[in-house]
Amino acid sequence: MRNKTGETRNHFESGDLKKQLELTKKIACLKGLMDEWLNLVSQPKKISHGCLAAQDSNPASITGGVIDSVQCKLRASEVQNTASTQTELTEAGFINIEHAADASTNHQDSENQCHMLARGGEDSIIKTDGDTFAVKYIGGYIQVETDTENAASLANVKKTIGINKTER
Repeated sequence: MRNKTGETRNHFESGDLKKQLELTKKIACLKGLMDEWLNLVSQPKKISHGCLAAQDSNPASITGGVIDSVQCKLRASEVQNTASTQTELTEAGFINIEHAADASTNHQDSENQCHMLARGGEDSIIKTDGDTFAVKYIGGYIQVETDTENAASLANVKKTIGINKTER
């Protein structure tokens, strides 16, 4: 009996439990990075400046966990014994990500510019020192490449980046 108990303990320590803890650690880290970034970019907003775009190209405001009418929890949920459902990250990537109306694939509006999401030129995070490096946010999920003036585009944010069905 003692041998079976030891085998079971070893199985959980080196197998399923370890995988679950590792996955939980990765998810918590990503959630923290995203919350920090959302809190940062939601603050600067005026008539000519905004880092989060609303549908009408005006800067999106954040109020009580809602960003431009989209519910967005910016704090960790209480631990509960419930089945998890995936509501924000789907096979197609993240849902409810707004782009400025005059920006087809990036987050930089021509009117409401965000210096944190622009790379190159005087109205950017690196001012005039130009084309030397890419700017990355949220651990590389959002990046501004070196060959563009002012486009912050979403990198690969689909489930293929370490969160897949077999790890759950």
